[in-house]
Amino acid sequence: MYRGRLLAATALTFALLTGASACGGDDDEKKADENQEPTEFGDLKPEDVRASPAEVADGFRELDRYAADVVAKLGVDEPAAEEAQERLLTIWESILGTVKANDGSAYDKLDTALSLLMTVRGADDKAGAQEAADTVEETGADYLKRFPGTGSAAPSSTSSPSTSSESTDGSDADQNEDADPPISY
Repeated sequence: MYRGRLLAATALTFALLTGASACGGDDDEKKADENQEPTEFGDLKPEDVRASPAEVADGFRELDRYAADVVAKLGVDEPAAEEAQERLLTIWESILGTVKANDGSAYDKLDTALSLLMTVRGADDKAGAQEAADTVEETGADYLKRFPGTGSAAPSSTSSPSTSSESTDGSDADQNEDADPPISY
């Protein structure tokens, strides 16, 4: 009888210890997730977000504009340069998943150039920043040649699904292609 109780107690202890360690979870995964800040995309990493071709085209147009702003403001208006750098990060995070999925080489060039543009300070780094801005512009243009986007991801006020039966010859589409469309983030 004593031997049966001893075996039962040993088995119960073993089961409790095994069960407790199994329910402990993965602390390493939780620690990694704690370091990830939530984004406008929820808990998704920027690499996991896919933008439409139009959003990517708009993103590249905006990246060019804010990269030029960073270069122009360096050493002249540091708060404005920092604001433009923040916009670069926001825009890049919104399209980088798509760029990385479509063209790893373009992603690497852009990520390196944008990292420099987002961290550069002062007029002494203006030449390097200009080179990085040129890389962003050239790589973006090359990417869009291979993965074209139609431009403005913003809905057009002149067309609606209810008027799809009307004839469209394209004459009224994109009347002002040079205008920077609003991008909401």
